This record gives sequence, C-alpha cells and structure tokens, in this order.
Amino acid sequence: MTTPVDASELLFDDMGFPSVPPTGPRRIGTTVRVLAELSDALTAACQARHVSRQDILDEALAEWLRQHGFMPQPPAREAVNDTSGPGRRRAS
Repeated sequence: MTTPVDASELLFDDMGFPSVPPTGPRRIGTTVRVLAELSDALTAACQARHVSRQDILDEALAEWLRQHGFMPQPPAREAVNDTSGPGRRRAS
C-alpha cells in the first residue's frame, strides 16, 4: 500500500508536470551570456571530463571569487608525511 502524497508538497516544472525536489546545496537561478568560444570549450570539457556545465562553472566561479577576496579560502590541507624519504626504499 502506498502513502498518499499531499499535492501542496509537489513542485511543478514550466510545463506543469510534477518534478522531483532538488537535492544537494541550495542553488539560485541566474542567467548569463557567455562568449561563443567559451561555450564551445565548456561543452568540450564537459564531454571529455564527464562532468556537468554546473560542476565546471561552480568550480571556476568559486576560484575567481576566492582569488579576488569575495569568498574565504578553503582550509589548507595538511601534507602527508612520507617517512621513507627520497631515495630510500621501504622494507618489503
């Protein structure tokens, strides 16, 4: 037996069809126009890397905003210490 769904909890797309609620971080819609060459390169990168345009744009925009002081820098990663040292072989 299925549980009835409250219609007031459903989201609808532009065509009026029910849609799945978004998951992941909160996002705000925005519209921008990009140069054709950037769009072509972005499409090629997405296909080559098997990632979405959203993934690349999120990463690139966040990096630009950090470099220009509009977002905090991410915490520094701690280096992993390799105790074998250069030229040393680990015991087998």
